[in-house]
Formats: sequence, C-alpha cells, structure tokens
Amino acid sequence: MAYSSHHSCNILNNRIDEMGIVAGSPNHFVEWLSSRDEEAYGDIIKTTDDLLMRADIPRSVYSEYLNDVANLFCLKGKEIGVKVEFIQDEILDIERREAFSDYALYGKNHTINADYICLCLGPQQSTTFDEFDGISHFIPSPYPDKDLAEKIPKHSSVVIAGTGPSGIDALLTLKTAGHKGKILWISRNGFHHRVQGLSCDYQLKYITFDRLNTLISNGVNLSDNIFQLVLAEIKAAENEEFDTGKLLPTVDNPLTWFTSELKKSQTARPWLNALALMDHLFQHYWDKIPPIDKIEWLSKYQQILSINRTALPQENARRLIQYLDDGTIVTGYGIDDISYLNSCNRFTISLSHSSTGENDFEQDFFVNATGIEVDIRKYQSTLLQNLLARGMIAPHPFGGINVSRESLNVIDQGGKPVDAIYVAGHSASGVYPITNSPGIVRQVNLIVKSISGK
Repeated sequence: MAYSSHHSCNILNNRIDEMGIVAGSPNHFVEWLSSRDEEAYGDIIKTTDDLLMRADIPRSVYSEYLNDVANLFCLKGKEIGVKVEFIQDEILDIERREAFSDYALYGKNHTINADYICLCLGPQQSTTFDEFDGISHFIPSPYPDKDLAEKIPKHSSVVIAGTGPSGIDALLTLKTAGHKGKILWISRNGFHHRVQGLSCDYQLKYITFDRLNTLISNGVNLSDNIFQLVLAEIKAAENEEFDTGKLLPTVDNPLTWFTSELKKSQTARPWLNALALMDHLFQHYWDKIPPIDKIEWLSKYQQILSINRTALPQENARRLIQYLDDGTIVTGYGIDDISYLNSCNRFTISLSHSSTGENDFEQDFFVNATGIEVDIRKYQSTLLQNLLARGMIAPHPFGGINVSRESLNVIDQGGKPVDAIYVAGHSASGVYPITNSPGIVRQVNLIVKSISGK
C-alpha cells in the first residue's frame, strides 16, 4: 500500500542497495534502475555509484520495479508450463478438504482450491484510535495517500498522530498536495527519527556471532547484556566517547532537531550503519532468547534501536524543515486526551507540551499515523477472525501469527504445524521481527525451499 503513492514527496526510506527482491541479490533494484530507459527515467541518475548516493527515489518507481519483476517471473513460469492467474476478491475463509488433501479458499465471488497457501497480508492499520472508526472526519491510516488529499479540504485544520515514518508520510503528502490549513503534528512521547548520513563501510566488532553465542550459552540477563554490546558497538563505530544517554531524546523543537540532524548527515554516520548491520544477527538469535528476556528487550530497548535505526532520507529532512518553518504546523507530545465533538464535527486534543505553549486544541480532521497493528486478534480481517475462531491459526505472543521458524508454516492453537499454509511479511513478525525488504526476502526464500523440498 505504501508503494502505491504517486506523490513525489513519498520516497524510499531504506538504502536502495538493500531493496532487491530476488533472493541473494540485494542490489537487484539498483541494477534494474541502472538499466531503465533514459527517456522515461531521465531525472534519475544513471550510474550505479550515483544511484547509491541518492536518497530521493520515489516509491512509485519502486512500485514499477515490483510490477516489472513480477511480470518477468510470470513470463518465466509460462516458459516452463506454470500458469499464473490473478484473482481480485476478498478471501473470507479457508477450509481443509480432507478427502482431496487440499484446501478450499472461499471468497466473496470465487472458490479456489489449492495445495499450498501463503498468507502475505501486509501491514495492518493501527487500532490505537479505533473508537473513532466510522466518523467521516477520522482517517484511520495515511495509506493510500490519495485519500488524504481527496477527503481533507485544503483549508481545514488537521491533527496527525504519529511522528514516525507513517506520520512523516501523512504530513508531507498533505503539504505537497497544497494543504493550507493548520496542522497539529503530535506524538505520545516526543521522539523523532535521525537523518541518514553518507554511506560507509563498517565491520561489526562487538555484535558478532561469537559474542552472542557466548552470552546466550551463559543465559544471564540477556537483554541487558546484549544492549551493552550494542552500546559498545556504537562507541566503536564513532571512534570516540559517544553519549549513549542521548539515543532516545525527547524533542521539544522538531525544526531545530531536523536542522541539526541534516547538518550531521552531510558526512558518514558509522554508528547508524552499525545499527543497520545488526538486523540479520538479531533475526538469527531471536528464537534463542528466552521469552522473559524478549519481553524485557521489547519494553526497554526495542524503541531505542528502532528510532535510531530507521533514519530518514536527507530529502525528507529538508522538506520537513521547509514545512515546519512556514508557520502552519504546530508540534507537540504527551497526549492527555483526544475526543470527538458531535455538535461541531471537530476533535479536541489535550497535550502536555506543544511548540506554541498551548495545551488544548480543536481540529477538523484526525489522521491516525501511529504505525501498524501487531495483535492479529485486532486485525480487521474476516479471514483471520474465522481462522482464529476455528483454532486454525494462533496469535504469537510477540505479534503476528504463530509460525514455524524453519519453514514459516502456520502453527495451530494446539501447537501443531498446519501443512501447506505459510505466512510471510509483517504477519510473521513474532518469529521474524525484521520485516524490511531484506527480511521478507529471506522469509519467502525459506517458504520456497519448504515447498520445493530443496
């Protein structure tokens, strides 16, 4: 959904040399870009070296890449006798057909029989403010972004809840679409993301297989000890004493924050590269960490790493600075209350801190950009609710659907693998918490190997 944007302001957040979707070829997207027709892609630099320096590739271009690669593999399938069929429908339920040893998928308009099923459901919208569902002035998700421009009049006042990537998307989309009204941009805690520096090579020194193996074999205070290794890695990457107490600062003035961050981003930021390199190691060891340490990690450290690891592209920082400086955006944090007044069709918001010093606001529209829902019991999916009710799937205690680590097979509520039903993407985040492009490619590769027996 996020790649469906046609607004040029919505650009890729991740390094493009990690965005390839062909297993074993993380640079595949860069190679695809480099081979494009110059007439159609004249505004995108052609050489690979220049491409790797770019931080403003539109997501609509990545959408073209996904379509192009999908079509290519459909053609390859046709060459070896594999028929690919696309069916537009909503699947409502799945049932095992014991007599035929396969499954029936029941849609609104179709019934499909299948030997194997892969549930690729994508991120589910946040349910943080679901008490406002059904209110016409409530936008439950910033995606698809065309809804923001179409549903929100240009001179109306808007509150955007969420200062992460989704909140930034919402803010930039509205401003790029020519929104003139006052925007209140708020978060619960006042945290804002870093800005990406220039790319640099870095070799991990502390977060290594050997050190993590030793910690896990000792099994004492794993979350605290692993985080101490992370801090040591950050200091080593900076090659100086690094004030780790500033890893999760509360930002009173986002304009000052992003101006400072953009200045720092003009050179390499090795410690941000180090954090990104840790992903595959954390993914490898996640299932080896006892549940009590996972709970502690998620409550104490996960947000610290996420805020710093998912750094913004420089171009987004420049746009945020421009818009934050034009006087139409008020920022704040510490949400004490949000209510809806039927009498005037407006939302009232009470904050503990704002850039104007005010505490109480009234806004016409409310955009929920607080991220994604991880508890499948709250997913707005008829299919999943039916599968949950019959015990065919089970919620994982750390998010998503419970699956086998080895194959991503669904595990039912009795603890048994469900043959031939797999899950990929955000819905497997309890077992595979790294759900960026490289992480999902690794998941799909495991599923393909399981199905093919290779």
